[in-house]
Amino acid sequence: MSEPEYLTTREVARLLRLKERRVYELARRGELPAVRITGRLLFPRTAVLARITPQAQAITPSPPPDVLAGSHDPLLEWALRESGSGLASWFDGSEAGLELFLARRAAVAALHLFDPASGRFNVPLVATRAAHLPAVLVAWAQRSRGLLLAPAVAARVQHLADIRGLRVVMR
Repeated sequence: MSEPEYLTTREVARLLRLKERRVYELARRGELPAVRITGRLLFPRTAVLARITPQAQAITPSPPPDVLAGSHDPLLEWALRESGSGLASWFDGSEAGLELFLARRAAVAALHLFDPASGRFNVPLVATRAAHLPAVLVAWAQRSRGLLLAPAVAARVQHLADIRGLRVVMR
C-alpha cells in the first residue's frame, strides 16, 4: 500500500493561490486537513484536493435553460412541439436569439444572420461571437425569399409595384 503524498504549506498556498499565513489559519480552524510532523505542518494531497473540488464545482456555470430562442419559423415551431423534447421557445429574432445563447440564457439559437463581407449566413458571425463557447452550428433548413401568389393574380404580378391594391399577408 502506498503512503499518502504530503504537501508543504508553501505548496498548498501555491495550489490554492493563497498566502502561506492564510493556509496556517485554515489548518488551525480545521478547514484544511493537516498533520504536524517534527514541528512542520504537512497536508495530505488527496484530502486537500477533495476539500477544494466542491468549491471548484460551485463556481462552474450552470447549464443554460432548456430554451430555443431566435428566429421564428413555423416548421421549426411544429417540429419542436412534436419532438417532445421539452424545449421551450422564445421567438424574438435571430439577433436576440444569439444574444440569449451567448448569455447562456438559451440552450439553442435559431438564426439566419447574413454576413455581407463573406456573403454567407451564420458561420462567420457564430465563429467570431461564440468561439469561446462549446457550440455546434447545424444547418437545419434553407429559406427562399419571395412572394407566394394565388394562381388568379400570379400572371398579373411581374414587379413589386404590381401588388398595389392586392391583399398582402405578412409572415
